[in-house]
Amino acid sequence: MSIKTLAAKLGVSVSTVSRALNDYPDISSHTKSRVRKAAAELGYQISSRDRYHTLQKAYCVGLILLQQDDYLVDPSISALLGSVTRCLQQHHYLAHVITLPRGEQELIAFEQTIKLGQFDGLIIIRTRTNDPRVNRLLKLNIPFVCYGRTEKSSQFAWVDMDNVQVFTAAIERLLSLGHRNIGFINISEQFHFARDRLTGLQNTLQQYDFKLPEWRYRCCDFSAAQARQLTIDMLAHDHSITALVCATDHIARGVYSACRSLGLKIGLDLSVIGCDDAVDVAYMDPPLTTVGTDEDTGRVLAETLLKRIDGEPISGLQRLLPPKLVVRESDQPFTHLSHPQERIKS
Repeated sequence: MSIKTLAAKLGVSVSTVSRALNDYPDISSHTKSRVRKAAAELGYQISSRDRYHTLQKAYCVGLILLQQDDYLVDPSISALLGSVTRCLQQHHYLAHVITLPRGEQELIAFEQTIKLGQFDGLIIIRTRTNDPRVNRLLKLNIPFVCYGRTEKSSQFAWVDMDNVQVFTAAIERLLSLGHRNIGFINISEQFHFARDRLTGLQNTLQQYDFKLPEWRYRCCDFSAAQARQLTIDMLAHDHSITALVCATDHIARGVYSACRSLGLKIGLDLSVIGCDDAVDVAYMDPPLTTVGTDEDTGRVLAETLLKRIDGEPISGLQRLLPPKLVVRESDQPFTHLSHPQERIKS
Protein backbone atom coordinates (compact mmCIF):
# COMPACT_ATOMS: atom_id res chain seq x y z
CA MET A 1 0.00 0.00 0.00
CA SER A 2 1.23 3.50 -0.85
CA ILE A 3 0.95 6.60 1.30
CA LYS A 4 -1.38 8.08 -1.33
CA THR A 5 -3.79 5.17 -0.91
CA LEU A 6 -3.77 5.55 2.87
CA ALA A 7 -4.34 9.30 2.58
CA ALA A 8 -7.24 8.75 0.18
CA LYS A 9 -8.89 6.25 2.53
CA LEU A 10 -8.62 8.74 5.40
CA GLY A 11 -9.72 11.71 3.30
CA VAL A 12 -6.64 13.77 4.19
CA SER A 13 -3.57 14.98 2.32
CA VAL A 14 -0.45 12.87 1.81
CA SER A 15 1.48 15.49 3.75
CA THR A 16 -0.87 15.11 6.73
CA VAL A 17 -0.39 11.32 6.78
CA SER A 18 3.38 11.62 6.56
CA ARG A 19 3.64 14.29 9.23
CA ALA A 20 1.28 12.37 11.53
CA LEU A 21 3.36 9.22 11.24
CA ASN A 22 6.53 11.24 11.86
CA ASP A 23 5.03 12.87 14.96
CA TYR A 24 5.21 16.47 13.72
CA PRO A 25 3.96 19.00 16.31
CA ASP A 26 1.66 20.83 13.86
CA ILE A 27 -0.58 17.74 13.60
CA SER A 28 -3.16 17.23 16.34
CA SER A 29 -3.01 14.21 18.61
CA HIS A 30 -6.45 13.17 17.36
CA THR A 31 -5.28 13.10 13.74
CA LYS A 32 -2.03 11.31 14.65
CA SER A 33 -4.00 8.62 16.48
CA ARG A 34 -6.45 8.26 13.58
CA VAL A 35 -3.67 7.96 10.98
CA ARG A 36 -1.61 5.50 13.05
CA LYS A 37 -4.64 3.33 13.73
CA ALA A 38 -5.52 3.16 10.04
CA ALA A 39 -1.90 2.46 9.08
CA ALA A 40 -1.73 -0.41 11.58
CA GLU A 41 -5.05 -1.89 10.46
CA LEU A 42 -4.06 -1.73 6.79
CA GLY A 43 -0.49 -2.92 7.38
CA TYR A 44 1.14 0.25 6.08
CA GLN A 45 4.70 1.15 7.07
CA ILE A 46 6.18 4.47 5.98
CA SER A 47 9.04 4.12 3.52
CA SER A 48 12.03 6.38 3.05
CA ARG A 49 10.47 7.57 -0.20
CA ASP A 50 7.22 8.44 1.57
CA ARG A 51 9.10 10.32 4.27
CA TYR A 52 10.08 12.79 1.58
CA HIS A 53 6.51 14.04 1.55
CA THR A 54 7.12 15.71 4.90
CA LEU A 55 9.25 18.20 3.03
CA GLN A 56 6.47 19.02 0.61
CA LYS A 57 4.29 21.09 2.91
CA ALA A 58 4.29 24.60 1.48
CA TYR A 59 2.65 26.44 4.39
CA CYS A 60 0.74 28.41 1.79
CA VAL A 61 -3.02 28.73 1.27
CA GLY A 62 -4.75 29.87 -1.92
CA LEU A 63 -7.69 32.30 -1.68
CA ILE A 64 -9.78 31.87 -4.82
CA LEU A 65 -11.90 34.73 -6.19
CA LEU A 66 -13.76 35.25 -9.44
CA GLN A 67 -12.75 38.37 -11.32
CA GLN A 68 -15.23 41.18 -10.74
CA ASP A 69 -14.81 44.84 -11.60
CA ASP A 70 -15.45 45.94 -8.01
CA TYR A 71 -14.31 42.86 -6.07
CA LEU A 72 -11.01 44.09 -4.72
CA VAL A 73 -12.33 47.57 -3.94
CA ASP A 74 -15.26 46.11 -1.98
CA PRO A 75 -14.28 46.82 1.65
CA SER A 76 -16.14 43.74 2.91
CA ILE A 77 -14.01 41.47 0.71
CA SER A 78 -10.83 43.35 1.60
CA ALA A 79 -11.64 42.97 5.31
CA LEU A 80 -12.38 39.26 4.85
CA LEU A 81 -9.10 38.63 3.05
CA GLY A 82 -7.21 40.62 5.68
CA SER A 83 -8.75 38.62 8.52
CA VAL A 84 -8.00 35.30 6.81
CA THR A 85 -4.41 36.37 6.18
CA ARG A 86 -3.79 37.47 9.76
CA CYS A 87 -5.11 34.21 11.18
CA LEU A 88 -3.04 32.13 8.77
CA GLN A 89 0.08 34.11 9.62
CA GLN A 90 -0.42 33.28 13.29
CA HIS A 91 -0.12 29.63 12.25
CA HIS A 92 2.93 30.31 10.03
CA TYR A 93 1.01 30.10 6.75
CA LEU A 94 1.13 32.54 3.85
CA ALA A 95 -2.01 33.51 1.92
CA HIS A 96 -1.96 33.90 -1.85
CA VAL A 97 -4.93 35.60 -3.56
CA ILE A 98 -5.85 34.18 -6.97
CA THR A 99 -8.47 35.80 -9.20
CA LEU A 100 -9.92 33.52 -11.86
CA PRO A 101 -11.28 34.87 -15.16
CA ARG A 102 -14.99 34.44 -15.70
CA GLY A 103 -16.45 32.34 -18.48
CA GLU A 104 -14.74 29.62 -20.48
CA GLN A 105 -11.28 30.38 -19.09
CA GLU A 106 -12.30 29.91 -15.45
CA LEU A 107 -11.76 26.17 -15.16
CA ILE A 108 -8.63 26.28 -17.32
CA ALA A 109 -7.07 28.82 -14.94
CA PHE A 110 -8.29 26.83 -11.92
CA GLU A 111 -6.70 23.63 -13.24
CA GLN A 112 -3.42 25.52 -13.69
CA THR A 113 -3.64 26.69 -10.08
CA ILE A 114 -4.19 23.13 -8.85
CA LYS A 115 -1.38 21.68 -10.97
CA LEU A 116 1.11 24.12 -9.48
CA GLY A 117 0.78 22.07 -6.28
CA GLN A 118 2.05 24.92 -4.14
CA PHE A 119 -0.91 25.14 -1.75
CA ASP A 120 -1.71 23.04 1.30
CA GLY A 121 -5.35 24.07 1.02
CA LEU A 122 -7.76 26.43 -0.72
CA ILE A 123 -10.48 28.86 0.37
CA ILE A 124 -13.20 29.52 -2.22
CA ILE A 125 -14.78 32.96 -1.79
CA ARG A 126 -18.49 33.40 -2.65
CA THR A 127 -19.82 30.20 -4.14
CA ARG A 128 -22.39 29.63 -6.84
CA THR A 129 -25.20 27.12 -6.45
CA ASN A 130 -23.61 24.95 -9.15
CA ASP A 131 -19.96 25.84 -8.69
CA PRO A 132 -17.47 24.18 -11.08
CA ARG A 133 -14.53 24.96 -8.76
CA VAL A 134 -16.15 23.03 -5.92
CA ASN A 135 -17.24 20.21 -8.23
CA ARG A 136 -13.63 19.83 -9.36
CA LEU A 137 -12.16 19.90 -5.85
CA LEU A 138 -14.57 17.20 -4.67
CA LYS A 139 -12.82 14.82 -7.06
CA LEU A 140 -9.36 15.63 -5.68
CA ASN A 141 -7.54 15.06 -2.43
CA ILE A 142 -7.05 18.76 -1.67
CA PRO A 143 -8.25 20.30 1.62
CA PHE A 144 -10.58 23.23 1.01
CA VAL A 145 -13.28 25.31 2.65
CA CYS A 146 -15.87 27.55 1.02
CA TYR A 147 -17.21 30.93 2.06
CA GLY A 148 -20.74 30.03 1.05
CA ARG A 149 -22.57 26.87 0.11
CA THR A 150 -23.57 25.03 -3.08
CA GLU A 151 -26.04 22.33 -4.02
CA LYS A 152 -23.44 19.82 -2.76
CA SER A 153 -22.82 21.46 0.62
CA SER A 154 -23.06 18.22 2.57
CA GLN A 155 -19.84 17.02 0.92
CA PHE A 156 -17.37 19.73 1.97
CA ALA A 157 -16.38 22.18 4.69
CA TRP A 158 -18.00 25.61 4.57
CA VAL A 159 -18.68 28.80 6.50
CA ASP A 160 -21.73 30.88 5.62
CA MET A 161 -24.09 33.47 7.01
CA ASP A 162 -27.72 32.44 7.47
CA ASN A 163 -28.69 34.34 4.33
CA VAL A 164 -32.36 33.41 4.47
CA GLN A 165 -32.56 35.42 7.68
CA VAL A 166 -30.55 38.38 6.31
CA PHE A 167 -33.30 39.86 4.12
CA THR A 168 -35.88 38.84 6.74
CA ALA A 169 -34.14 41.02 9.36
CA ALA A 170 -33.96 43.96 6.94
CA ILE A 171 -37.60 43.69 5.87
CA GLU A 172 -38.94 43.37 9.40
CA ARG A 173 -36.92 46.43 10.40
CA LEU A 174 -38.44 48.52 7.58
CA LEU A 175 -41.96 47.25 8.24
CA SER A 176 -41.58 48.25 11.88
CA LEU A 177 -40.70 51.76 10.68
CA GLY A 178 -43.91 51.97 8.66
CA HIS A 179 -42.50 51.34 5.17
CA ARG A 180 -44.70 49.36 2.80
CA ASN A 181 -43.30 50.22 -0.65
CA ILE A 182 -39.88 48.56 -0.50
CA GLY A 183 -37.48 47.81 -3.35
CA PHE A 184 -34.72 45.19 -3.42
CA ILE A 185 -31.40 45.02 -5.23
CA ASN A 186 -29.92 41.53 -5.05
CA ILE A 187 -26.82 39.94 -6.55
CA SER A 188 -27.20 37.53 -9.49
CA GLU A 189 -29.05 34.44 -8.28
CA GLN A 190 -26.34 32.14 -9.62
CA PHE A 191 -24.61 32.90 -6.31
CA HIS A 192 -25.93 30.67 -3.54
CA PHE A 193 -26.14 33.41 -0.92
CA ALA A 194 -28.23 35.57 -3.27
CA ARG A 195 -30.67 32.73 -3.84
CA ASP A 196 -30.99 32.23 -0.09
CA ARG A 197 -31.65 35.94 0.41
CA LEU A 198 -34.38 35.80 -2.24
CA THR A 199 -35.91 32.86 -0.34
CA GLY A 200 -35.89 34.95 2.84
CA LEU A 201 -37.51 37.82 0.97
CA GLN A 202 -40.27 35.61 -0.43
CA ASN A 203 -40.93 33.91 2.91
CA THR A 204 -41.16 37.20 4.80
CA LEU A 205 -43.42 38.91 2.27
CA GLN A 206 -45.70 35.87 2.33
CA GLN A 207 -45.74 35.90 6.13
CA TYR A 208 -46.87 39.54 6.18
CA ASP A 209 -49.17 39.13 3.15
CA PHE A 210 -47.27 41.58 0.94
CA LYS A 211 -46.98 41.32 -2.82
CA LEU A 212 -43.82 42.44 -4.59
CA PRO A 213 -44.23 43.97 -8.08
CA GLU A 214 -41.52 42.64 -10.38
CA TRP A 215 -40.04 46.11 -10.98
CA ARG A 216 -39.23 46.42 -7.27
CA TYR A 217 -36.83 43.46 -7.38
CA ARG A 218 -33.65 43.75 -9.43
CA CYS A 219 -30.34 41.87 -9.64
CA CYS A 220 -26.92 43.15 -10.58
CA ASP A 221 -23.27 42.14 -10.51
CA PHE A 222 -20.95 43.08 -7.64
CA SER A 223 -20.87 46.62 -8.99
CA ALA A 224 -21.77 49.91 -7.33
CA ALA A 225 -22.06 51.47 -10.80
CA GLN A 226 -24.70 48.93 -11.87
CA ALA A 227 -26.55 49.42 -8.59
CA ARG A 228 -26.54 53.18 -9.14
CA GLN A 229 -28.19 52.85 -12.54
CA LEU A 230 -30.69 50.23 -11.31
CA THR A 231 -31.71 52.58 -8.49
CA ILE A 232 -32.23 55.50 -10.86
CA ASP A 233 -34.32 53.32 -13.18
CA MET A 234 -36.35 51.79 -10.34
CA LEU A 235 -37.21 55.13 -8.74
CA ALA A 236 -38.06 56.64 -12.12
CA HIS A 237 -40.50 53.78 -12.72
CA ASP A 238 -42.03 53.81 -9.23
CA HIS A 239 -41.99 57.08 -7.28
CA SER A 240 -43.81 55.45 -4.36
CA ILE A 241 -40.77 53.43 -3.20
CA THR A 242 -39.67 54.69 0.22
CA ALA A 243 -37.00 52.11 1.11
CA LEU A 244 -34.40 49.90 -0.56
CA VAL A 245 -32.72 46.73 0.73
CA CYS A 246 -29.31 45.98 -0.81
CA ALA A 247 -27.66 42.56 -1.02
CA THR A 248 -24.27 44.03 -0.08
CA ASP A 249 -22.95 47.23 1.43
CA HIS A 250 -21.08 47.89 -1.82
CA ILE A 251 -24.41 47.85 -3.66
CA ALA A 252 -25.67 50.37 -1.09
CA ARG A 253 -22.84 52.71 -2.15
CA GLY A 254 -24.33 52.72 -5.63
CA VAL A 255 -27.74 53.56 -4.15
CA TYR A 256 -26.21 56.46 -2.22
CA SER A 257 -24.67 57.78 -5.43
CA ALA A 258 -28.00 57.52 -7.26
CA CYS A 259 -29.78 59.40 -4.50
CA ARG A 260 -27.23 62.22 -4.62
CA SER A 261 -27.78 62.60 -8.35
CA LEU A 262 -31.57 62.60 -7.88
CA GLY A 263 -31.50 65.11 -5.04
CA LEU A 264 -32.80 62.60 -2.50
CA LYS A 265 -31.66 62.50 1.13
CA ILE A 266 -30.90 59.04 2.51
CA GLY A 267 -33.04 58.42 5.59
CA LEU A 268 -35.38 61.33 4.93
CA ASP A 269 -36.52 60.62 1.36
CA LEU A 270 -35.36 57.03 1.00
CA SER A 271 -34.39 54.53 3.70
CA VAL A 272 -31.55 52.16 2.80
CA ILE A 273 -30.33 48.94 4.45
CA GLY A 274 -27.21 47.08 3.34
CA CYS A 275 -25.72 43.68 4.13
CA ASP A 276 -22.22 42.65 5.33
CA ASP A 277 -21.41 45.43 7.85
CA ALA A 278 -18.23 46.37 6.01
CA VAL A 279 -15.59 48.18 8.04
CA ASP A 280 -16.28 51.62 6.57
CA VAL A 281 -20.08 51.81 6.40
CA ALA A 282 -20.29 53.47 9.81
CA TYR A 283 -18.55 56.44 8.15
CA MET A 284 -20.85 56.76 5.15
CA ASP A 285 -23.08 59.84 5.05
CA PRO A 286 -25.39 59.00 6.69
CA PRO A 287 -23.97 55.91 8.45
CA LEU A 288 -25.45 52.79 6.87
CA THR A 289 -27.83 50.46 8.68
CA THR A 290 -26.79 46.96 7.66
CA VAL A 291 -26.98 43.26 8.49
CA GLY A 292 -23.73 41.64 9.64
CA THR A 293 -22.60 39.03 12.13
CA ASP A 294 -20.82 39.08 15.48
CA GLU A 295 -18.34 36.48 14.20
CA ASP A 296 -14.96 37.26 12.61
CA THR A 297 -15.79 35.42 9.40
CA GLY A 298 -12.26 35.49 8.01
CA ARG A 299 -10.82 33.98 11.17
CA VAL A 300 -13.48 31.26 11.18
CA LEU A 301 -12.69 30.45 7.54
CA ALA A 302 -8.95 30.21 8.18
CA GLU A 303 -9.35 28.08 11.30
CA THR A 304 -11.77 25.78 9.48
CA LEU A 305 -9.29 25.23 6.65
CA LEU A 306 -6.44 24.55 9.07
CA LYS A 307 -8.58 21.90 10.76
CA ARG A 308 -9.34 20.38 7.36
CA ILE A 309 -5.62 20.34 6.48
CA ASP A 310 -5.09 18.67 9.84
CA GLY A 311 -7.44 15.89 8.78
CA GLU A 312 -10.60 16.70 10.71
CA PRO A 313 -13.78 15.31 9.08
CA ILE A 314 -16.06 17.72 7.23
CA SER A 315 -19.06 16.86 9.40
CA GLY A 316 -17.76 19.14 12.14
CA LEU A 317 -16.57 21.85 9.76
CA GLN A 318 -19.83 23.32 8.48
CA ARG A 319 -20.65 26.59 10.21
CA LEU A 320 -23.79 28.73 9.77
CA LEU A 321 -23.34 32.21 11.26
CA PRO A 322 -26.43 34.02 12.60
CA PRO A 323 -27.04 37.52 11.20
CA LYS A 324 -27.23 40.64 13.32
CA LEU A 325 -29.00 43.89 12.40
CA VAL A 326 -26.73 46.90 12.98
CA VAL A 327 -28.93 50.01 13.18
CA ARG A 328 -27.42 53.35 12.22
CA GLU A 329 -28.96 56.36 10.45
CA SER A 330 -29.81 55.38 6.87
CA ASP A 331 -33.26 54.01 7.71
CA GLN A 332 -35.85 56.24 9.32
CA PRO A 333 -39.60 55.99 10.04
CA PHE A 334 -41.86 56.51 7.04
CA THR A 335 -43.62 59.88 7.07
CA HIS A 336 -46.32 61.45 4.92
CA LEU A 337 -44.75 64.91 5.01
CA SER A 338 -44.07 64.95 1.27
CA HIS A 339 -45.75 63.42 -1.76
CA PRO A 340 -43.62 60.65 -3.30
CA GLN A 341 -43.70 62.33 -6.71
CA GLU A 342 -42.15 65.45 -5.23
CA ARG A 343 -39.14 63.65 -3.78
CA ILE A 344 -37.34 63.37 -7.11
CA LYS A 345 -36.06 66.45 -8.89
CA SER A 346 -37.46 67.02 -12.34
